[in-house]
Amino acid sequence: MEGAIIGTPRFLAPEIVRGEAQPTISTDLFSLSVLLFTRLCLTIRLKDTRKAQFNSSTFRLQRQLYGFNPIFIYDPQDKSNRPDPNVNMNAIKSWPIYPRFLQDMFIKAFTEELRNPESRIREGNG
Repeated sequence: MEGAIIGTPRFLAPEIVRGEAQPTISTDLFSLSVLLFTRLCLTIRLKDTRKAQFNSSTFRLQRQLYGFNPIFIYDPQDKSNRPDPNVNMNAIKSWPIYPRFLQDMFIKAFTEELRNPESRIREGNG
């Protein structure tokens, strides 16, 4: 099973979920961003109104939501995926308490860096 990547799609970089890349420092940094957001906001960054409409346990749907069409719940350009008050109350309550610079880093990590992995935030260059 050499070359196989085992992981939870919601924590993997989109290019890995799509099968276009192997793990690198860049993809690990993305996963770290996901983990930090999950711990700080007590929710999944993409656990949204779209996901609530489907059975997210299917691999095909997970590939779609986390690989091919990931939309951050606080994406400033695409509001189609805002937190669902019935599912994401933790995110709704916790997001406003964090300083703007931290919100901006998560927004960058889960919008621009989804499309351009080379621009991912690195240690020391936030």
